[in-house]
Amino acid sequence: MADKDPWLVDSVHVDTTRSVDSERKFEDNFVIGRERLPDSEQYLASLESKLKKLKSTNSKKAGKDLLSSLEDSKKSCMYRLISGEVGNLTDQDINLDAPIDLNSTAAWLKSHVNPEQALTVGELVELIKADYLAEQSGSSENIDEEKPI
Repeated sequence: MADKDPWLVDSVHVDTTRSVDSERKFEDNFVIGRERLPDSEQYLASLESKLKKLKSTNSKKAGKDLLSSLEDSKKSCMYRLISGEVGNLTDQDINLDAPIDLNSTAAWLKSHVNPEQALTVGELVELIKADYLAEQSGSSENIDEEKPI
């Protein structure tokens, strides 16, 4: 038992008949052995003409759509500025990443004393929402406390 190999190396047969040249060749050399159909060139030409037609109409249409949408948004913005409807801004009109004016010394001192202040408009909006929700929950608790059981 001591002279037997636990990995059974003696029983493994290695194929040494393969030559070096056969190892360096592909089994399939990817040669196309069939002929093209007689109308394949016509078919490809018709497909290419259809593709060109699609590309030209899509690019022209997309450009016109973009210009018309930009023109419409410009007109609506100008109308709101002229008519005084500036207070009715949408979420797209507000730049939430704009910094709050901290250039004055008083504003800087406030932010230094109370570091939990908002630095951008987006942070300010979130703080206002949180304050509103706290007020709403506080008022509902007060109503519950006033009711007799």
